Amino acid sequence: AVAELEGEREFELAFALRRVLDSSDVTAADYAVEHAYWALKAKNAWPSPAWRECYVLAQLRRCVELLRGGCFGIDAREAQRALDMTIIFGAPSEPLRGLMQAVESACFAGDDDARRTYVRSAPQSGLLFPS
Repeated sequence: AVAELEGEREFELAFALRRVLDSSDVTAADYAVEHAYWALKAKNAWPSPAWRECYVLAQLRRCVELLRGGCFGIDAREAQRALDMTIIFGAPSEPLRGLMQAVESACFAGDDDARRTYVRSAPQSGLLFPS
């Protein structure tokens, strides 16, 4: 994806993606997410699949770094949102199952009532959403 972005002369985005892949640079991830999403909204499509890959990888980096920071509450919800966006935009969910469980645990840390409601609703709906 980096080479393809460079071929499209999107050097700043390619540099940000390289930083996302090579380090825990959340600023680069935020830049890549915002830049790619802005391009999608402006043109109703991305110029190439590399843009989608960049967006998904940057959202994954954001999610992981929020979790590494020991997120709870709002940050945990932001990690959940980032993970959701990776799946919505095409990341395969099966390899991310462990990350999904880590995010769910962070979202409900210290909130036993919400966790019980969540666990009860999951088997009924077939989805992992609180009722």
